[in-house]
Amino acid sequence: MVDKRADIWAFGVVLYELLTGRRPFHGNDLSEMLASVMKDAPDLTSVPAQIRPLLESCLEKDPNKRLRDIGDAWRVGQGHALPAKISKLAWIAPAVLALALATVSFVHFSEKPAASVAPMRFQIPSPDNTPLGYFDVSPDGRRLAFVAGNQMWVRSLETGDSRVLASNTHGVPFWSPDSRFIGYLSGEPLKLTKIEVNGGSPQTVLEVGNGNWGGGNWGRDDPIAYSFPSLGLFQIPASGGAPVKITELETGETKHFGPSFLPDGRHFVYQRTWKDEGKSGIYLGSLDAKPKQQSLLQLVASLDQPRYVSSADAGTGYLLFKHDDTLLAQPFDNRRLQLKGEAAPIATQVADNAGGFGGWAAFSASNTGVLVYHRNTAL
Repeated sequence: MVDKRADIWAFGVVLYELLTGRRPFHGNDLSEMLASVMKDAPDLTSVPAQIRPLLESCLEKDPNKRLRDIGDAWRVGQGHALPAKISKLAWIAPAVLALALATVSFVHFSEKPAASVAPMRFQIPSPDNTPLGYFDVSPDGRRLAFVAGNQMWVRSLETGDSRVLASNTHGVPFWSPDSRFIGYLSGEPLKLTKIEVNGGSPQTVLEVGNGNWGGGNWGRDDPIAYSFPSLGLFQIPASGGAPVKITELETGETKHFGPSFLPDGRHFVYQRTWKDEGKSGIYLGSLDAKPKQQSLLQLVASLDQPRYVSSADAGTGYLLFKHDDTLLAQPFDNRRLQLKGEAAPIATQVADNAGGFGGWAAFSASNTGVLVYHRNTAL
């Protein structure tokens, strides 16, 4: 179960790094890092004595024994003066940034983590100060597609150069598995369109009309899964053709959106939202199941879209999802098609997307270990 105690864990991790300049858990690869999170106790010898009880409570592995509310932090170690470094935490905030780009340092998604995993933060200039909208990082982690105004831009994460790729664009862009094409909405009435990122003319995949749009995802064997939130999910070949319905809303549901394919290209995770928010969450779907036969077993409670990310181990990937303002990653068994282990926080202050679709969190991740997210600097 993911609740505010996951945020308290994340607070403990950040506080530890601030005080010591080190990470509380270590590993040379993904399995070692996760094993350290699950088994090791952080070394608190260099932490001021009056802060150790607070960190121990925040980083307690058993959620039932963890500090239950951050508002109770002052009670832990009560009677001790806080170090000046900690007393400033209430007003420390990063500069206003368009995006924060990080090779994930708390959980490595790649088998060979970079020597330096310090976050890189930068501003993305938008024409005429137009607010940044939806964005998506390419599967190879080399480029970022983002919408500003009614234009879609592509930014190289290697050189920092940005260029306009298409105009009169809408909605959330999404990449082909080989990072060659971008799918997006264009025109009025709307069309599902694809374009080659290195040049070429836009190609219409589907006449959408003016209905709501809940995102798309491009599968391994070339199907595109997309959402009309109030109607369900559909699939269509990337070359175009007749759409096929994948999911159908149950009584009491309000929308399906945010599909993200698993490596087999047939299964996917997506968001189902119910009037009863207790049922709302991330579910597993299949292109091979009929709409009324899709699983109603909730994987995890969440109100935002999920993201599946591959790892070096073909049998295991990661499900990324947002809880409050914290982004978490939880191991996913690709063979049993179920979650395993515990969710670990990998980023905090993750904003909701400014694009206007409720329930769409402002983050994206590549299969090479690059995480891009919009920081909520108001928090």
